[in-house]
Amino acid sequence: IGLLRPSGFLLSNFQTLSPITQKLLEEFSQLYLLRPQLYKAAHLALQDMLSLPPIDISHDMLYHALKELLGEDVSLFAPLDSTLPNAVALRLRHIKARPLLQSLSIEGIACINGQDCLFGNAKPSFVLSSMGYAEAECRELISISYDHTLTLPLVGKVSKSISRAYKQLRQF
Repeated sequence: IGLLRPSGFLLSNFQTLSPITQKLLEEFSQLYLLRPQLYKAAHLALQDMLSLPPIDISHDMLYHALKELLGEDVSLFAPLDSTLPNAVALRLRHIKARPLLQSLSIEGIACINGQDCLFGNAKPSFVLSSMGYAEAECRELISISYDHTLTLPLVGKVSKSISRAYKQLRQF
C-alpha cells in the first residue's frame, strides 16, 4: 500500500517483537493514530490480499512477450527477481508514459508512472528522480501490476495491447 508522507504502516507479527519494541509501538500508535479510518482501510485491504490464493510468478512471461514484440524498445528498470510476482517495472523508450497509460486504461490495463502521475502532476515522479533517473527517462517508466496470475492467453492479449499502444505513440 503506497501512501503520501507522513502516513505509513508497519506490518509484523506483533507477538514476535521484543517487549521494548512492542511498548514503543503501542505508545506510538496511541500518540499518532490521527487517521483511524486510514488504518482501518489498510487493514481491510490487507485482509482482502491475504484471502486471495497465492499468485504464481508470471511477470517473466509478460516481460518476455513484450520483448518479443518490441525488442530493444522495452527493458526493465527493476529486475524481475526483485519485484513482486505480479508486477513488472518497464522502460518503454522514446515515449512519454502518460499518453500510453491513458491508452491502456481504455483497454482496462492499469499502469502507473509514479506518484506524481497518479495525482495528475506534470513533473516526473520524485521517487524515480531520486533513484537517479533523468527527467526524460522518468517519463519512459511504467509499472504494471495485477491481482491474479496471468495465463498464457492473457499474457498474449496484454502484451499485444501494450505493444500496439506503444507503436501508435511512437508514430507521433
